[in-house]
Amino acid sequence: MITAAQAQPPGGRNQPGGGQQKIKALYVAFITQQLKLTEDEAQKFWPVHMQFDTEMQENHKNRANALQMEEGALTIKKKYNDKFIKILGGDRTNLFFEKDREFRHEMIGRLRDRMMNRRPGKRGGPHPDMPGHELAPPHQ
Repeated sequence: MITAAQAQPPGGRNQPGGGQQKIKALYVAFITQQLKLTEDEAQKFWPVHMQFDTEMQENHKNRANALQMEEGALTIKKKYNDKFIKILGGDRTNLFFEKDREFRHEMIGRLRDRMMNRRPGKRGGPHPDMPGHELAPPHQ
């Protein structure tokens, strides 16, 4: 089993791409743990996943609209589904797609929260110009 410490890439927060490296390390550790990958499975899974991830990123960059992006993502997922099944089996392949989505949604939520907290005039609630500011606690 690969641990979070083993999944940590070199570099840190102050190095270029350090934040992305940290997120990737968290992702690797999360998926490895959730799927309970053995070392042998991890050695087979992660190279295939890197190809999958590269194609998903290209799809995201090269699509003109949301529908095309979703269609492209589905095509890529279908293409890699059989490859993942050969490594993980059907149930854990389904679990992978679920946990991948869960991780990404969580990261997007955290990034949104961070961005909201960095807005000018922000002290623990939404920016006064953003919808929902009336729900924020008063500034003290």
